[in-house]
Amino acid sequence: MSRFLRTPWRSRTAARAVDSASLATGVALARALAAFDSETAEHSAAVALYARDVALQLGADADSAAAIQLGALVHDVGKLSLPVELLLKADPLDEDEWALVRGHPEAGARIVGGLPSSHTLLTIVRHHHERVDGRGYPAGLRGSEIPAAARIVGACDAYAAMTQTRPYRASLSPDDAIAELRRNADAQFDAEVVAALVWLLDAGGEEYRMARADGFSAEQQYAALAEHAEAPAQAAAS
Repeated sequence: MSRFLRTPWRSRTAARAVDSASLATGVALARALAAFDSETAEHSAAVALYARDVALQLGADADSAAAIQLGALVHDVGKLSLPVELLLKADPLDEDEWALVRGHPEAGARIVGGLPSSHTLLTIVRHHHERVDGRGYPAGLRGSEIPAAARIVGACDAYAAMTQTRPYRASLSPDDAIAELRRNADAQFDAEVVAALVWLLDAGGEEYRMARADGFSAEQQYAALAEHAEAPAQAAAS
């Protein structure tokens, strides 16, 4: 097992991190986000599959990886609190607008915190914009203070964002995005997460690097997570 996953986060969530209640919550939130902003939802689906694969690469068991995948699908649910015109704005954001955007992790945590969900889902929603150098938000956590699940999703979120066109900028090529990940390892991102993600991107081919390979769609991921959540009950009944 990787040193990275020998954390309190893993031991807390290893026992049934994804059950029917947390899955129903996550899928409902993901579908609400898709209805509000389809581009953010497509981005989240890419982040989720990368995050699951990174977790497995780092030694997570299937249930812990599924919990990270579900959390990544809804990591940006706090953007439901933002004006849609702000999300689609092509010009640079002003200081007040950035303050609103930076509030989306806490807004998302308030949404998720009032619903049946796993600890990992709430952790990812609240802390996916923390940085290992302590300059992230909302809590300014540093290094291993940031839960492992959030460190994984943070790096995958950044890669997927860099390789997708946004209203205010063009996309980077996968190679340029990978170079940015490496340049910011141990500053913005956890270096072990970056190493695992880059290995997967190098091994996965162009379709995987561009989040176009089989399995990336949100509906495919919902189905896979439902199968995972049902598996223990089926095993117990047999």
